[in-house]
Amino acid sequence: MKYIGMGLIIVGILLIFYALFFSAEVFLLKKEPPEIFQPKELAVTQVVKQEEPETEEETQKEEEKEREDVKEREYIAVKEAQATRDYPIEEFFNVISVAIFSGIVIFGGTKIAAIGVSIVS
Repeated sequence: MKYIGMGLIIVGILLIFYALFFSAEVFLLKKEPPEIFQPKELAVTQVVKQEEPETEEETQKEEEKEREDVKEREYIAVKEAQATRDYPIEEFFNVISVAIFSGIVIFGGTKIAAIGVSIVS
């Protein structure tokens, strides 16, 4: 029974250190917090042309070109938003979620270690 208790103590302590290490990396900016709360995607409107092309081949070329233009505009808009960091609320919620996760893991680790101590005693 003592070996099981010692194992539980070790598992509890490892959980506590894992949570502390993970949260320290996030709070010391060595690692990005996991994106639990993601920012809203930017909406890009598509311009519809009034002129109809004469052949199907021209239609396909124009549609392909239009799709590429829309993808390029979306890419530029997302990169600009990421560069200016327009998402402070989402970042704050992500950091808070890391703190809550770490607190839960530390609490669980202490309970597991406490069970191990009670078994050893």
